[in-house]
Amino acid sequence: MTTITQDVNAITLTANAKAAGLAAGADLPALMAQLQVHIGEKQRLLKQILAFHPSSGGDAANWAAINAILAKL
Repeated sequence: MTTITQDVNAITLTANAKAAGLAAGADLPALMAQLQVHIGEKQRLLKQILAFHPSSGGDAANWAAINAILAKL
């Protein structure tokens, strides 16, 4: 299983894609860079949440779900 980070990093914008983006008024390389920044921010936030969230008892399922989301990033 690949992570979202690995999937995003595997994207290589072609000259054609960049040109199509520019023609539509979008800077695809800048948007891809912004996406990578947001993925990193989500990873840091989830790690902070996990550090403070109880991991046992009635909270175990939520802790596990948050940890699973982190693993996908």
